[in-house]
Amino acid sequence: MEKILIFQSGHVSEIKGVASNLRLKAEAVDPACFKETLAKICRGTAISGEKHAGELPERSLLLFCDVQEKKMDKVLSMLRKKGIPVDYKAVLTPTNSQWNVFRLYFEMEREERAWSSSK
Repeated sequence: MEKILIFQSGHVSEIKGVASNLRLKAEAVDPACFKETLAKICRGTAISGEKHAGELPERSLLLFCDVQEKKMDKVLSMLRKKGIPVDYKAVLTPTNSQWNVFRLYFEMEREERAWSSSK
């Protein structure tokens, strides 16, 4: 099922509106689920655990689950046109599907640092 997961964004309703225009489901993920695998979160089978005692990621992230590339491009284009900021964008893959949200953020930050240092 095509779905967009929204993490740590102050623009949830706007992102949901953009997704809805393209007949995509979008949902904000409760930080209580951040220790579950991305696959479980995408399937909607994640169980909210106890609240994470440490710091939560500060930056926003969208995770595209089974979204066709054309639709993903349209979503990102519409978000840019509307001025809706998203720090990180990711696609669910067989590899990252077994990661939890914290690991995904870690990898996104690592990639950003590597890209910045290569400039």
